[in-house]
Amino acid sequence: MNQVDEIIELAEEIPQLIKQNITPDGRCRFDPVKTKIALELVKFEIEKSIGAQSFTSN
Repeated sequence: MNQVDEIIELAEEIPQLIKQNITPDGRCRFDPVKTKIALELVKFEIEKSIGAQSFTSN
């Protein structure tokens, strides 16, 4: 398995993990604020890396 496959597999595990840990009354069994911040950071880092790659390839 290469790095791309590992990243995709990890990313696919996240929605399932989140859904499995939300109670029937809609509460999270994890800290939703920390989780949201962590996910926003991941998204930001991917977008930043894409931008940097695009800039260096020009």
